[in-house]
Amino acid sequence: MVILYDLIALVFSLVLFPVYLFKGKFHPGFSMRLGFLPKEMRFNNPIWIHAVSVGEAMAVRLLAQELRKAYPGRQIAISTVTPTGNSIAKGIAREGDIVFYLPLDFSFIVRKVIRRMGPRLLIIAET
Repeated sequence: MVILYDLIALVFSLVLFPVYLFKGKFHPGFSMRLGFLPKEMRFNNPIWIHAVSVGEAMAVRLLAQELRKAYPGRQIAISTVTPTGNSIAKGIAREGDIVFYLPLDFSFIVRKVIRRMGPRLLIIAET
């Protein structure tokens, strides 16, 4: 079933690639969406918060503060999809936290990122 999902997603991606290219949706962090996280990103079994864009990133600000109080010393990793949301998330992050772009929804990419991160908990914000 996963192979079928990946295959369908790949077909859609190939069809949408020219549109993405034409609209200038490729940003400097796009390689992270393909699972290529910079080597200098050091994960320490973080609490992973996913906030798609600006609204979600702003909504998790208080959550991140409360998680820091409840789990002092625990690294927080915040993923986003949009460059603007990523910018907001960088304002939420503290020293030792990580902000990155969510990997594309292909099983082999997501699996690679999860293995590297080793998250303790994943919280998905949806507004």
